Amino acid sequence: MEENIKAEIDTTKNLETWKKWKINIRVFIIILTVVAFIIIPTKISMLIEKLEQKETIANLKFERYSVNNKVKQLMLKLDQTNQRAVELDQTNQRAVELEANLRLEQNSVNNKVKQLMSQLDQANQRIAELKTSISRESINKFTRSKPALTNWVFENSSKISKKIAKEIVDCILETNFPLFLLALIKTESTFDPTSVSKKGALGLGQVMPKDYEERLKRAGIIVDIRDTFDIPAGVKSTEFAWNDKLVIAEGDIMKALELYLGKREKDYINQILRDFLYLNYLCKKPEASLGLSHTPLEMHDGRLRIPEKPDRRK
Repeated sequence: MEENIKAEIDTTKNLETWKKWKINIRVFIIILTVVAFIIIPTKISMLIEKLEQKETIANLKFERYSVNNKVKQLMLKLDQTNQRAVELDQTNQRAVELEANLRLEQNSVNNKVKQLMSQLDQANQRIAELKTSISRESINKFTRSKPALTNWVFENSSKISKKIAKEIVDCILETNFPLFLLALIKTESTFDPTSVSKKGALGLGQVMPKDYEERLKRAGIIVDIRDTFDIPAGVKSTEFAWNDKLVIAEGDIMKALELYLGKREKDYINQILRDFLYLNYLCKKPEASLGLSHTPLEMHDGRLRIPEKPDRRK
């Protein structure tokens, strides 16, 4: 009996011990579960944060690499731009030097042109001075022919009176080439002192202002370009321009006429020469004029001549 009782007591103790252990195990499991619910999510979030940080770092590294490449490209472009700027500065400096050299050359050419123009004006003045005596002799020579010349001028212009024709002849006879200038003026303006061409040529001799205005002022022939409309100034301006062309043509009258008339037909030149020959004939025989404004010419032995008048008595 005692053994049975002891066995039962031992069994009861074992059961109580097992119950305690069972409770402890359950508590331990509960604690582990609680710890797991607290610690594991924290670690997981930490791991996720670490992964995100690593990804962020990787993205930042990639962005830094991309930015570095862009910076290198920009630095390369900046170097190229600086190089182009240096080249442009050099080009601009060369352009400035070239412009300065061109200005020096232009000033030198202008000075030479002024010198040549001054020399040309002096040459024209010397020619005029040297031929003053010839001019005086010419006035005396053509005194007998003045009425015939005046009549010829008057009949070859529809815009002037006989008084103006006489004034033109008086002024023309003071020049070195009176008959030739009369023929030239007839073709250029038909003796209209106020004539103005479409190209802007003025006066009796149709002098171009752009070519002669300053030179005529320096020579004391005019004060203002409108003075060329006055008969004395118009005649002197024509003589000045003709002397200029004659000097350029080195005394060749045909070349001088071509220079004076410009790009016009040769009929103008032939007309001037015919009138010049007729005026020479008129001055030799002024009484034969009879107020005729023109006498036809004919070729004889290769030369222009005044045809002989038929004998009416036959």
